[in-house]
Amino acid sequence: MSHANASVPSRSGMVTEPGSWIIVSDFDGTISQEDLVVSLTTHFSDQNVALVEAMQAGKISLRQGLQKVFANLKSADRERYLAYAVTHGALRPGFEPAVQAFAQWHLPFFVVSNGLDFMVKPLLHGWVSPSHLYCNRANFQEPTIAIEWPWPCLADCGGGCGLCKPRIVQWLRLRYQAQVAFIGDGRTDFLGAEAADLVFARAALARHFDQHHWSYLPFETFDDVVRGIRTRLLNPCLRCAEPSLGNSSRRQTSFSDTRSSDPQSTAPENRLANPRRVR
Repeated sequence: MSHANASVPSRSGMVTEPGSWIIVSDFDGTISQEDLVVSLTTHFSDQNVALVEAMQAGKISLRQGLQKVFANLKSADRERYLAYAVTHGALRPGFEPAVQAFAQWHLPFFVVSNGLDFMVKPLLHGWVSPSHLYCNRANFQEPTIAIEWPWPCLADCGGGCGLCKPRIVQWLRLRYQAQVAFIGDGRTDFLGAEAADLVFARAALARHFDQHHWSYLPFETFDDVVRGIRTRLLNPCLRCAEPSLGNSSRRQTSFSDTRSSDPQSTAPENRLANPRRVR
């Protein structure tokens, strides 16, 4: 397996100071031990089993797949879905102490999820500020669950993501003028992780990076993530060390920064209305 084994370099190869990093994490299968989108949608509809398999195999886009699986769930059963999410939404060991550590280290922490707000928000309440949580929205006004897409893919992405993780990663990088450490586990994280500067990976995301010989730090608990952050970003003994394998060959998607006049604006679409790749 190809893992980063020294200090974490920037794209220029220089090791950055700890204050110049932000942390972005997936939710399903990363913060939560169970992938709640898969678990919930297949629990309440047998029709969704084949659709989930098609999404995981990349046969249909994430956006198409999410629309179809939630369209098979009746809006009238909203309370049953919420109860299921709360019951089955155990968080990965070490998550709560990790959030506290990130705050102590002044490392802004964000969550990006292709899940729906009614599933994600109750489980992260008290741990992640609503302004630091990006996810899709459930609309229960129709007979079956419809999805609202606040952060869809832009023309330059083409990933059919639903919620466009590379778009948010790049917007946060521009907003904070910082490098991004990304934590993820699955296919929905491929493009977001590829746009980041440092990656913590497990499961399908780790296999994806192995196939491309890209460096990453493996994790199974958030204790592993905390150790990696402490060692790679905060340990002063490593700041002058030689660069690791780095991610210079990894696909990078960059967007122009069309800044709004409101510096407090937190919506990516306000600043990335006209994205373009930086060649």
